[in-house]
Amino acid sequence: MQGTGREDRGEIGSRHRYLLLGSALMVYLLVTAGGVVCATESGYGCPDWPGCYGRVVPPLRMDAIIEYTHRVIALLATPLIVGAAVVSWWKTRRRPWVTVPAVLALLLALLVSAFGALVVLQGLSRGWAAVDLGSALLALALALTAAVVASTAPGSETRPSLSSPLARLAAVTAVLVFAVLVSGVLVDQTASIERCLGWPLYRGEGIPADAAGWWLLGRRVLAGLATLLLAAVALRGWQAPAGQLWVRRAAAALGVLLPVHLVTGILLVTVGFNTLLLILYVATVVAVWALLVVVLVAAAAGPARGPEE
Repeated sequence: MQGTGREDRGEIGSRHRYLLLGSALMVYLLVTAGGVVCATESGYGCPDWPGCYGRVVPPLRMDAIIEYTHRVIALLATPLIVGAAVVSWWKTRRRPWVTVPAVLALLLALLVSAFGALVVLQGLSRGWAAVDLGSALLALALALTAAVVASTAPGSETRPSLSSPLARLAAVTAVLVFAVLVSGVLVDQTASIERCLGWPLYRGEGIPADAAGWWLLGRRVLAGLATLLLAAVALRGWQAPAGQLWVRRAAAALGVLLPVHLVTGILLVTVGFNTLLLILYVATVVAVWALLVVVLVAAAAGPARGPEE
């Protein structure tokens, strides 16, 4: 049975847009919570799954609370992610740049949940851990793509293009940032904070003495280049035309949160382990990734258009 009215024309109502935005927000919280679990080494705070020591309520230990909070966020996020995919498939199949990312985000989120269970039950190798982290970052990027396209062009089909200089710059930067974040799982030490989700930290090391050290140095060089490109994206996005509000606002937030993340990393090196700093460290780097994706998609989609256009 075919839809009628707005759905026939591929238009997206406000409730659908809010559902997509809510789904993207929950994926952000889910990715951040997973990074916090890793950074605080709380992955085994609950040694069983889905319960915690066979109970519904975890024991009052920090590692158990952090791990269980991650599971609760996953439980709350699932209905929104599923709802965004189902509603998009049902109402706007003629809008592939909304429907396809929403469905793929759901599939990747389910994959990440499966990896989360495997971490608790038997652990993951470095390679599979990189796949897990990469899948989580891509799930967030896809959920944001659906939400941004639906919000910037709710009443007409949009075919994002990398024709604008800003879109191309953001695309290259996104590839580098993704490589920096995922490579931490592969090259950083097991007990290192930044192997989970964060920018590589410098602790005053000299010339590398082995192959592992050179890989770490290479990751830091790549992170330095990515930082410069992120700053360029923030500056050029802030200078975007007035009609590109999503670009301007996301770029402004990116320009604020990138320095916050870098300063938090410096504090972690100088002050040492601190749970609140670790949470801020992970939350800001995931936000930087999310805002970069928003700038990329919004710049590629072009100026915002209303339903009447």
